[in-house]
Amino acid sequence: MDLSTETTRSAEQLERLVQHVPGLIYQLLVRTDGSNAFLYVSPSVSRLFEVHPADVEQDADRLWSKVHPDELSGLMSSLELAGLQQSTWRHEFRVLTTAAEPTWMHAEASLQLLPDGSRLWHGYMRDITERKQAEQRMWQSKQLYRSLVDAMPQCVYRIDREGRMQYANPALLDLLGCDLQDVLGLSAEVLFPTPLAARLMQRSREVMADARSQTFTEETVDLRDGSLRTVEVTLLPLAAPGDGGAAGLQGVLRDITERVRHEAELRLAATVFEASRQAVVITDAEARILRVNPAFEAITGYCGAEVTGRNPSVLASGQQGEAFYRQMWEALLRDGHWKGELVNRRKSGDIYIEHLSISAVRDAEGRLKHYVGIFSDVTDRKRAEERIYYLAHHDALTGLPNRVLFHDRLAMALEACRRHGTHLAVLYLDLDRFKSINDSLGHGVGDELLAVAAQRLKAALRSTDTVCRQGGDEFIVLLPEIAHPDDAMVVAEHIVEALRQPFLLGTHRLAVSGSVGIAVYPEDGSDSEALLKHADVAMYAAKKQGRNLAQFFQQSMNEAAVRRSRIETELRAALGRDELFIVMQPLVGLSERRICGLEALVRWNHPERGLVPPGHFIEVAEDSGLIVPLEREVLRLACLARTRLPGLPADARVAVNISTLQFGQPDFCSHVEQVLAETGLAPALLELEVTERMLMNDTERVMATMHRLEAMGVRIAIDDFGTGYSSMSYLHQLPVSKLKIDMSFVRPLDQRHSSRAICQAIISMAHSLGMRTVAEGVETEEQQRILAELGCDEVQGYLHAKPMTPEALGPFVAEFNRRGRPA
Repeated sequence: MDLSTETTRSAEQLERLVQHVPGLIYQLLVRTDGSNAFLYVSPSVSRLFEVHPADVEQDADRLWSKVHPDELSGLMSSLELAGLQQSTWRHEFRVLTTAAEPTWMHAEASLQLLPDGSRLWHGYMRDITERKQAEQRMWQSKQLYRSLVDAMPQCVYRIDREGRMQYANPALLDLLGCDLQDVLGLSAEVLFPTPLAARLMQRSREVMADARSQTFTEETVDLRDGSLRTVEVTLLPLAAPGDGGAAGLQGVLRDITERVRHEAELRLAATVFEASRQAVVITDAEARILRVNPAFEAITGYCGAEVTGRNPSVLASGQQGEAFYRQMWEALLRDGHWKGELVNRRKSGDIYIEHLSISAVRDAEGRLKHYVGIFSDVTDRKRAEERIYYLAHHDALTGLPNRVLFHDRLAMALEACRRHGTHLAVLYLDLDRFKSINDSLGHGVGDELLAVAAQRLKAALRSTDTVCRQGGDEFIVLLPEIAHPDDAMVVAEHIVEALRQPFLLGTHRLAVSGSVGIAVYPEDGSDSEALLKHADVAMYAAKKQGRNLAQFFQQSMNEAAVRRSRIETELRAALGRDELFIVMQPLVGLSERRICGLEALVRWNHPERGLVPPGHFIEVAEDSGLIVPLEREVLRLACLARTRLPGLPADARVAVNISTLQFGQPDFCSHVEQVLAETGLAPALLELEVTERMLMNDTERVMATMHRLEAMGVRIAIDDFGTGYSSMSYLHQLPVSKLKIDMSFVRPLDQRHSSRAICQAIISMAHSLGMRTVAEGVETEEQQRILAELGCDEVQGYLHAKPMTPEALGPFVAEFNRRGRPA
């Protein structure tokens, strides 16, 4: 076979081979001017590009026109670049054919440089559409998986065998507070909170070792806000090629805090349901009982089986009518809830009061599913409330209405009078000399007296009237309907007469009277405050007029009360402005012919009215309690003055009057000690004068105070002796050094034999008890002579000197010592 024949045969064989190659074999010439042409294309070009081979060999653009417009520029650029680099050309591109979808082609070619600088590419193109479609499906699958994982609220991550982070979804990145690039390649031990990280690494090693998934829960700290969260962790092994082990694992963290909390709440709710001391009943939408708790059984006496399927009306007592239940159900259906009180009946038949709250329970679509009733037995509480209400509005001792209830009734009565133009009266009542009985016989007898007096007051009134205990021994009466003001006086006189009758209390027969003040609406006041005030003023006036009577309010009484109030206010201010001062009156010894002592008396130098007599303010001070600071100031001034007076005998004492209120102060003795220490006066030079009536009040306490003063060295004198009701049985037990005979017995000495006899008795008794006597109010030589004959030790009065200031007393003492009085 010659060479030409062999070449032809080889060419034919090659042609047959090329025809069976699925891809496109080609030669592409790219000239130096940029034009190009296919020198050869295999027949498969017709199938792949839907063009005839002869057409593209003549014009390469016929083939390039089949390239997708979006791909052509990139294709040419890559071909040019491979030519410049003299490297193999590889490129993938889409081809437009009659098929519904573009065909993907992969082109490869090797370069041959021709002598004229042209480039000849020997290449092969194949259809890679199926591969591209598979890749697209895989990419879409990955994107779907990625989007699902990225959108998951759970935290998802993937680590390799060494525990390095390969992937973390946004939920985990948000939890860690990092971006993805910040966590890739890092260990979980670095990224997760410490307690959780240690557990994760331990479990991760176990999962990768045995290629089995694990799920566990753990408490951890939320890195975003520091709160404690509960997470459920699932670890899934990732299969490794070849050895069947784990190439890594995927972890899923679910925040189950709310689920755990909800489950705990359900358990708690179940526990509360069973353990609650309040009864709970659950019904269906038709109000048939489904379930009750133990408290329901304890309160009602019915067990759950007895009431299941029944209506709660099984508990009804019949005390609420049909209208009550109709309104209850209307409110329940309208508002979804109702609460109030019911009177129900236990299984035993006993009545009880329950406080009930009912709520309607609906599903997500708003359909009524259940009713839940919660109630408690408030029977004892209601009774206690009624008792508390009674106690809050009634006096515990007498059972009478108290001030709160009285003011309510007075307000309603006033409103009725305003509407109808009628009258009402307010009576203010005070028991006369009650304090003496209370102090002498004890508080037990005093309380019993108040209780009996309250009953007499109620008996003297109409059923529509109200009597209230104001406090202490004071009562207020409301007469809500009177035709004429004189009707109030009739009632008041009945009250006075009722109280005038003797009180038989055990072994005691007591005579007590009452003073009543009357104020009438609208003549004496248009409101509660004015009526009560004016009735009080009238009562005070009744006492001034001799007690045991009733008195209408008069405007002049109010003016007197205003004056007293003004005096109290000004006196209070005077105590802080040094307007009070003392004067001192000498006490002269009849046998020693010398000044034996001085009595300190308080005076008030008012900045506007000048000197105010003691009678104008002492009683106000006693009533208002200002007598305590007033007498403390007098005590200080008297002790200070005594230390500064020259010429007096060394044992001449200064006497200071002490009121009952001051003497009863718990710190009285301590205050006396303090004043003596501050002024430097020796205790033996201080004499405290107390009234005879004071000895009747709380005898044991008085005696204890007197003995303490005696132990200090202070002397005690009884002032105005003979005007009170001293008990001789304990007078001798008191550490009293002097009795002062009241001036009411001294002044008529030269006119009445009885006065002489009384003075003689007082002087004899005092001397027998080792006490000195002083006669007050001595104004004549005859009075002094008679007292001297009777053995009186000292005298005090205008015969020798009027009260004078400490400054004026010094010259008087010097002149007295020079004259040597008395005669």
